[in-house]
Amino acid sequence: QELGPTFVKFGQIVSSRADNLPPEWQAELDRLQANVPPFSYQYVQKIISSELGAPPEEVFATFEQEPFAAASTAQVHRATLYDGSEVVVKVQRPNIDVTVKADLNVMRDLSAQIQRKQEWARDIDVRGLVNEFADGIMTELDYRNEASNARLFARNMEQYADIHIPHMYGQYITAKVLTMEMVKGVKITDVQAIDAAGLDRVHLAEVFVQSFMKQTLFDGFFHADPHPGNVLVNLETGEINFLDMGLMGTLDRHQRMALADLLISIQQKDGYSLGKAAMRLSRSLPGRVVDEKAFLEAMERFADRFLKIEDADLSLIISSLQETIRRYGMRLDSDFTLVVKTLMQAEAIVHTLVPTMIITDEAARSVTILAREQFGVEQLSDMVRAQMTRSAREVLYRLPTLVESTTKWLDQYEKGRFEVYIDTSDLGQQVEKLSNGFNKAINRLVMGLALAGWIIGSAIASTYQGEVGGFDLSRFAFYMFIAGAAVGAYVVVRGLWQSRDDDESYL
Repeated sequence: QELGPTFVKFGQIVSSRADNLPPEWQAELDRLQANVPPFSYQYVQKIISSELGAPPEEVFATFEQEPFAAASTAQVHRATLYDGSEVVVKVQRPNIDVTVKADLNVMRDLSAQIQRKQEWARDIDVRGLVNEFADGIMTELDYRNEASNARLFARNMEQYADIHIPHMYGQYITAKVLTMEMVKGVKITDVQAIDAAGLDRVHLAEVFVQSFMKQTLFDGFFHADPHPGNVLVNLETGEINFLDMGLMGTLDRHQRMALADLLISIQQKDGYSLGKAAMRLSRSLPGRVVDEKAFLEAMERFADRFLKIEDADLSLIISSLQETIRRYGMRLDSDFTLVVKTLMQAEAIVHTLVPTMIITDEAARSVTILAREQFGVEQLSDMVRAQMTRSAREVLYRLPTLVESTTKWLDQYEKGRFEVYIDTSDLGQQVEKLSNGFNKAINRLVMGLALAGWIIGSAIASTYQGEVGGFDLSRFAFYMFIAGAAVGAYVVVRGLWQSRDDDESYL
């Protein structure tokens, strides 16, 4: 706390995964989650006046001067809009952007020096981790990013009646002030209150896991800090409310597929497949060469030790997997590091709600349900239409290139020769043996170019309006296009038939 908000934020991140630290360290770090002192209301007035153009007493119908929560970078006040809506207003700590930038520069310098002098720091790429932390905290300092994240997150979660994302009031949002809907509820881990309200904990756990699977595996846009304070349950409606969308993770299509493969491999206790998935989600440490064969053999032993035991703990599996990856000269991609942290936080919530629930089994079931919902007839139809539209656009973009290629072919035709360039530098002595095959390939290539020029040229000509000798040029070009397409189809069928004959002769 004495070092300032940047180090408090760093301590909060450490406290969320402090399992391996001594108990007294854990107790002290846990205090950072709740005991951050607030700043004076005079600063609140100045910041809101500067950002929204008027003091809070004028902007809002009511505004509580005492904050009901204080964090390392901001504090939160209850307020009411003039239409009666209950809201919370998050106000950034004064001059924190300057303080954070200075602190981050210090942390970057320290991490760089440590990494130069300590082998363990190079192994885990301390400098890279600090840079990732720095990028994340700078993004969080602009509350417009959080508002945008919340809107996209709400749209992605629309299909779940039991998931609620607070509404963002854009006219009261700036880089340093965030106004959003006031939500009621208790922490999702408050099982006594949930039971007293008569809510089904199993149902809550299933909805939570299913929403998390959709976020990570289907949307590639997920809440990256779902600790119990950011996930509330409305005891009246049974809705799960997600808060604090300042830190969101993203995964591309390949990462989502690898994550699904990783979860399924854990469920199926397949060490080899788990190793392959882990490699897709990792990168080599500086100066290290990965021995893939040795790593996959180690993952086979890993499966016997961690996967093929009763009630295997996912947090232990993931932590041990990270250690194995590091030992063989790799580290997880930064985006997937967030997924790992989120996955372990999600497991802690699920185990609190339903101690006997195995999150990997529930995740696999959720993936099946989501796949059925996401890839129905209507959804597939939309995907096909989108792909056809993209393909049509790509053809339009490439038309000038195709016209240029056709023109070059015509130039060669006028010269009485065709020039085909083939790189045979890596064929060596096999060139002579394959000369007949190359001749056939060249003949087919020339024929293909001729047909391409015919079809494309006639297609382009059919768009021009005009007559030659009283005959409609566009109609003639259209007939030529049909004839070219027919000849092309014949050539393709004939080529396939000859290929089959060649294969049979070879056999």
